[in-house]
Amino acid sequence: MNVFNNTIFWKNLKPYADAWHQINYWFSQNIDIHIVTARRCSAAMKTTHEWLDTWRVGASSVSFTNIHEKHGVIEKLNPAFVVEDNPNEVRILLNEGVNAYLRKQWYNEPHWNEFPTIETLYDLDWN
Repeated sequence: MNVFNNTIFWKNLKPYADAWHQINYWFSQNIDIHIVTARRCSAAMKTTHEWLDTWRVGASSVSFTNIHEKHGVIEKLNPAFVVEDNPNEVRILLNEGVNAYLRKQWYNEPHWNEFPTIETLYDLDWN
């Protein structure tokens, strides 16, 4: 069985502590938070809204899209900035003039010096 097709897998994920705190802080300041995800498997789509509610993550909207197509949704939102773990999406967003940051993950380490990169949302001095 593919773990990504299991709703238990998605329900048991914990948010990054920095993201939970910072997103909820910004949301409490009436800043719109838009979550754009390429998690298109049915289990993820089925549990995402419940997961956000369970963890009390403030979000103005949630959009599901295909991988390599997130930038199309993001451009329409016209965000102040984007935090993304996929270097290909960061490259496209930066080329299209969107202020984008790569969130450090073990799998994107080769790109840490290629893009504006953060380890935590606390690294962002944005208000």
